[in-house]
Amino acid sequence: DRPAKQGATVLRRFAIGSLSNYTGKLLSLATWFFLTPFILRRLGPSDYGLWIVVGSVAAYGALLDLGIAGAIVKYLPELRVREEFEQAGRLVATALWLYLGLGLLVIGASLVAAPILPRVFGIDGSDQARVEWLVRLMGASVGLSLPAAAVSAVLQGLHRYDIANVVITGGTLISAAATVAVLS
Repeated sequence: DRPAKQGATVLRRFAIGSLSNYTGKLLSLATWFFLTPFILRRLGPSDYGLWIVVGSVAAYGALLDLGIAGAIVKYLPELRVREEFEQAGRLVATALWLYLGLGLLVIGASLVAAPILPRVFGIDGSDQARVEWLVRLMGASVGLSLPAAAVSAVLQGLHRYDIANVVITGGTLISAAATVAVLS
């Protein structure tokens, strides 16, 4: 009877995780699909192009994960099964501290790079100030998102994909709301 209950629980979690994953992805796609024309209208083609270029450069910030999330997802369940909860806590705390350090490093680097990048890309005049502002904004976004990755990795390591998807989708909606607020 116990294996049947465990099988039903696994199947239920699989179904809920899959459904929440697809729902989250669809919500994210729909959000940015409808938000993109708003951003384009508010910024205009030239500034939207700058937004995209700086955002593309900022996307490289995801490389700063350095496999930390993958380590959490792999080792947390192993430690949990072995009931090594203190070690699991140290793993999560260490990952969070690493993410915080990397986040601060990114924020600092964006503050230093902000006045330099417009010159590197040959941007001058009034666009230079906007690019500097965007570099700082994107640096702050990446710097703050790195520590948030620990939460998602812990939830995935605990096989709570449903909650992880809610957190990720919530982050997307908050980011979209912040974008609207900044541009309005």
